[in-house]
Amino acid sequence: MIIFFVLMIFRPVSLEKPVLFGPLYNYIYSLLQGETWLIYTTYILLIVAEALLLQLLVARFRLISFNNYLVIFLWLILVFSNPQIASVNPVLIAGVIITWGMFRLFSLSERENPLPNLFTVGFLLSLASLVYGPVIWYFIFLLISLVILSLINWREIAVVVISFILPYLYLYAYGFVFQTTFDYNEATSSVNPLPELMTMLQDQWVAILIGVLIALLALYSLLNFFMNFMYKLIQIRNYVTVLALMLAFSSILIFFSGPWWFVHFYLIIIPLVIILAMSLADRAHTRFAEILLYLIVTFELVQVYLLHYA
Repeated sequence: MIIFFVLMIFRPVSLEKPVLFGPLYNYIYSLLQGETWLIYTTYILLIVAEALLLQLLVARFRLISFNNYLVIFLWLILVFSNPQIASVNPVLIAGVIITWGMFRLFSLSERENPLPNLFTVGFLLSLASLVYGPVIWYFIFLLISLVILSLINWREIAVVVISFILPYLYLYAYGFVFQTTFDYNEATSSVNPLPELMTMLQDQWVAILIGVLIALLALYSLLNFFMNFMYKLIQIRNYVTVLALMLAFSSILIFFSGPWWFVHFYLIIIPLVIILAMSLADRAHTRFAEILLYLIVTFELVQVYLLHYA
């Protein structure tokens, strides 16, 4: 398995050009452009930061019954499943910010005064939307999550709205002072159009097969977990409901991701790896899931071989 991760890590990493709304990513792109070592280092740091945040989240809120590194393992398996998404891009950066916000969101139920944490959650979500535009729709997800966590009244709504708007006020104040315009609906042609079906089947059949195996693993794990859903603690059920809602939102937003459809997968696997880890840790015997995981790893190794030697 160590050899697998070495092969996965030592792969070409690109820097995606800014497309559509994402003013903060424009500055990040300008900083990294032309520096190969800095691009690669940034990519590794983002992958590691996301893995550690996911592990910290499941350990802090006891989403799995014992402390292990299953979440990190699943994150690395899924994030390296397609070499074409190995890049520094706005979705990966926004994903780290969103996971940080998710950690603060779950912390709301543990404090007598949740307003400071709630302000941070709204601010982080807004910051992520300035990196990756479609994240702005997560504001709806945040409001529904507060209802699920039973933390909604007029004060919470006011704090969420103010904290979410604040980064945009800073942005447009900056634009006013320096005579710079920021148009969310800016029309920019896609630099990554969806390839034809036959071309995808011929050139990316391994990646498609891995995607099918991941979907089967997700479906099996979700069914296993939700069959015992009512036997879980109420707080755990609320957390899982929020994660399932995030998974649904992330999956729907891929249709609004425009040229970023090919890396939008990052946002889908953030809640998915937590749910998968909870399901796999919940049962002693998951032979079918283990077989699917071994098949995914096997085909990822095949994919690496084809990438370098085909």
